[in-house]
Amino acid sequence: MVVAGPSGCGKSTLLRCINGIYPHLGGGSLSGDVLLDGVPVTRDPPEKRCARMGTVFQDFEAQIVHLTVEDELAFGPENMALDREVIGQRIARVLPVIGLPPDADTGRLSGGQKQRLCVGSALACEPDLVLLDEPLSNLDAESARGLVEFLRRVKSEGRAVLVVEHRLDLVSGCADRVLWMEEGKLSAAVPPSTPVPDGARRPHDYGPRRGAVSVKGLSYAYREGEPVFNGLSMEVMQGEMAVLLGRNGSGKSTLLKVLAGLLPVQQGDVSIMGEPARRKPPSFFRRNVGLVTQNPNHQLFMDSVYNEVYMSCGNPVTATEVLEVFGLSRIRDRHPYSLSEGEKRRTALAAVVASGPRVLLLDEPTLGQDRQSLIRMVEALRRYSLEKSLTVITVTHEETAAKALGERAFRFTDGSLTEVDVLMEM
Repeated sequence: MVVAGPSGCGKSTLLRCINGIYPHLGGGSLSGDVLLDGVPVTRDPPEKRCARMGTVFQDFEAQIVHLTVEDELAFGPENMALDREVIGQRIARVLPVIGLPPDADTGRLSGGQKQRLCVGSALACEPDLVLLDEPLSNLDAESARGLVEFLRRVKSEGRAVLVVEHRLDLVSGCADRVLWMEEGKLSAAVPPSTPVPDGARRPHDYGPRRGAVSVKGLSYAYREGEPVFNGLSMEVMQGEMAVLLGRNGSGKSTLLKVLAGLLPVQQGDVSIMGEPARRKPPSFFRRNVGLVTQNPNHQLFMDSVYNEVYMSCGNPVTATEVLEVFGLSRIRDRHPYSLSEGEKRRTALAAVVASGPRVLLLDEPTLGQDRQSLIRMVEALRRYSLEKSLTVITVTHEETAAKALGERAFRFTDGSLTEVDVLMEM
């Protein structure tokens, strides 16, 4: 079964009620019953519920506790006191699905690889019910198709699978039912989606422009002799919107961190707004570059959405305007950590935009966004691109986002970068 609906409508809360986390750990009040095989889940102690239900949350990074992939996959079955041989069999069954080497360092995995690992960890416990909160959000198309096919197999074995997902085009084909949640209610009637216009076809006339981001012969390695990418070159002009495409772990997020000054320029040259970035102080990057990371929880610090945005610009008029542009005015007084993951992501994006960067780097900004929120985000970014000559470089796996945010597109393949036609590529 798939549950879809607008960001912040309660889908993740529903999963937490089903697995018994709410109200025991999350506070609040719960009325009604959640039955698993006819028995209220609240009757079982946590250790028994964990053996029967496996959950992968949107903030999947918080679920990783071990240093290697194999140890992470073994963690759940070990806590179920299974025999070593059985644990090995379960790991062997899951590894081909997640496509990760057993000795891989979990701290060096990309966001998509970490998400695959967490899904694999839940499935290694072979629970009766699998609860997945946007399991495809960070996955490239091939990995997403592989996971969907594996979920078909899990379902055929008699296990129940409940998926919260915005990418209905990928999961609806294997779902027995699709439910729509809105305003706290579930319905079998799924509304038609609103089309998002292609960014590659938008009319624009920038006039004379200069290069905003220039990369020439850039190479980076976390470990000597193991380059993430080698000899990358690209140039993005002021006011342009470009997208970076590629498989999980291909180096997209690493490139953004180099452009933002979080990682050094090891080999090659990087220029931001015409100035060489090598050995520039942090103040240079703060003035010129804004980065929104994959995990919005790493960028939220204040006690309200408004204060989060105001802290970035120090101007109440600007803060109010940016909140309105990104559709956050109605939740301006909410604490950021009380929001859905999609709302958190828009809050982090609004705060970075309010700081007035000249180059905006976005790492999977559309994760957790329903169609209307995505359209509003796209319209806002296009507005800033056209009116303020803001350069936007976006990493994304989503076809709709790539077409909407990409006047130009670059694809990572085997450590190299090639410009491609975004409409043909998707």
